[in-house]
Amino acid sequence: MRENRLLKTLRAGHVATGLVIPILSPDVVELCGHVGFDFAFIDCEHGPIGIQGCQDMVRAADAVGITPIVRIPKDTVHEINRYLDLGAQGVIVPHVNTAADAKRAVAEAQFSPRGHRGAASSSRAAGFGLPQDADTYFRDVNKEILVLPLI
Repeated sequence: MRENRLLKTLRAGHVATGLVIPILSPDVVELCGHVGFDFAFIDCEHGPIGIQGCQDMVRAADAVGITPIVRIPKDTVHEINRYLDLGAQGVIVPHVNTAADAKRAVAEAQFSPRGHRGAASSSRAAGFGLPQDADTYFRDVNKEILVLPLI
């Protein structure tokens, strides 16, 4: 798991910068890294970006060392897992109405013992199943994944 640049910046007490991207454009994501932004906010709820296009944009963020944050289309276990498994380092979860909804969204994004996210060992985020220590991977993911409920 790559270190989450956005979280690193915030943990150091600095202001993080990024860009909301509502269109399918890996080039815009790549440009964000070249101009020094910390993150790209990929909006898959309010625009034409589908899962495959989002994955291409996440790859572009990885290539330039910035954090890909994805606003998922809807608040479901399936959507949270899909976008994290393709490599998003954070999810913005829409339509969260209660504290219980927010806690559930966080639990869906975290591996045990902090949550109940399903382990997909052959996913892009998990290195396509290449050998690694699972316990270390799960611990690192739980520290580096950002969940932002939209209340």
